[in-house]
Amino acid sequence: MRRPVGERKNMKGRILGCALAAVFLASCFCFAENQDVTVKTTGSAALEAGQIVNGEYVGAPMTPDNPLTATKGWQERFLFLFGTDAVFKEHIRLIINIEGKIAFAYPQAKESDYMTTQAPSYVFSPIQVEGCYNLGDSEKPWLQVGMGFFPYKFNPDARNLGEFHFRSGTYPPYIITDFNHCYGRLLGLRVSSTLFENFRQDLLFTSETLMFPTQDYSLSYFAHYSLAGFMDVGAGISLAHFFPIGNKDFSSAVKSDEVGDRYTTENGDTSFYDFKAIKPSIMLAFDLKKILPSIIANVLSKDDFRLYGEACVTGWENFENYDTSKISYYANRMDRTLLMAGFNIPTFKVLDILSLEVEYYSKKYPNSFRNVIEMNVATPYSNYRGDLYPWYYSIYAKKTFLDKFSIVGQIARDHMRPYCPVSKIAEREESLKKLGDWWWVLSFIVSM
Repeated sequence: MRRPVGERKNMKGRILGCALAAVFLASCFCFAENQDVTVKTTGSAALEAGQIVNGEYVGAPMTPDNPLTATKGWQERFLFLFGTDAVFKEHIRLIINIEGKIAFAYPQAKESDYMTTQAPSYVFSPIQVEGCYNLGDSEKPWLQVGMGFFPYKFNPDARNLGEFHFRSGTYPPYIITDFNHCYGRLLGLRVSSTLFENFRQDLLFTSETLMFPTQDYSLSYFAHYSLAGFMDVGAGISLAHFFPIGNKDFSSAVKSDEVGDRYTTENGDTSFYDFKAIKPSIMLAFDLKKILPSIIANVLSKDDFRLYGEACVTGWENFENYDTSKISYYANRMDRTLLMAGFNIPTFKVLDILSLEVEYYSKKYPNSFRNVIEMNVATPYSNYRGDLYPWYYSIYAKKTFLDKFSIVGQIARDHMRPYCPVSKIAEREESLKKLGDWWWVLSFIVSM
């Protein structure tokens, strides 16, 4: 009997996952047999479950059995991670971290065309597969050159909101968040240098993997400086999508009047929006424990009493449309400026961390990448709604038991989008659009 499409896809996922696991374990065994190699292994498993208390689903039109709402929408996934960190003769380092995911779709449609949503999806993906060459101590090299797929975190304190630089678009300026995965995932080259133990620099040449147009390369530079452990400051800038190596025909907007992607310059010429942008970011953090009496500071957790913030302009250049009969999509830089502030509330070691984060993003347009995915254009999705609210918040808490077990919880109005493996009905906009929209999620984690 021929299996349903959804079941066949899941079977392929299981086979691919088993194959990856076999190759991975074999490589670990080979490393362990080599006396010149030092190997560390890591692993974890997490069950995540939560609910959208109030929200909205805007995906493709559904039947009456699948209403256009995300309210009371149950969210659940199981994640497991297995990794190895191998150092060869102190200078050559190979890091491999593979993540497996069992995820449930929202919405779960009853139509036969969407039956994939009725069964869990089995997804295997790399978190980090990177080869590095170190100069200096292998644990803290003063210079490191890396190549591959790797996570990058600009703001070390950000738990949910923020970390904008590699989780946002340019034109249009959409934002993406993912519970307990507050970092960018980059493919390309990295050169990192740590000087004087308090100044770090990163030069990145990376290929776009998050969203269309993929394979565009960006050149980025970041610097972080720590002052006596009290203040941390960071700044970075990217020439985003400046090198359209892979998709030269698609890296500029498709020239179509139907989507309004052209604008008239001051001298009357017609130009087209594209994805290229100069993208600056800054971050600032203060460890307020440093100014407290030692008798109080000693009873606080390591991350307690930290105040931090972040700002990112997703595209520095303005494009004002001098043809008044058309919309000026990008005439105001503040509409593309993302702001976040956070504070780690003291819990006196009752919790590992309890953070409160707030974000402000001018809501000229919905946070949507619909035009990017469906039309391959840089024009924003112009389905404006006057009730969109520009303020977001997140309350994040974590507690670890016996060094191996953790519980992570979050209550937020962030930029979440429910998972759906079927592109035709997958959500392009964030689900929590209004002031009263929010969701909660819990994660139970065990680590090696």
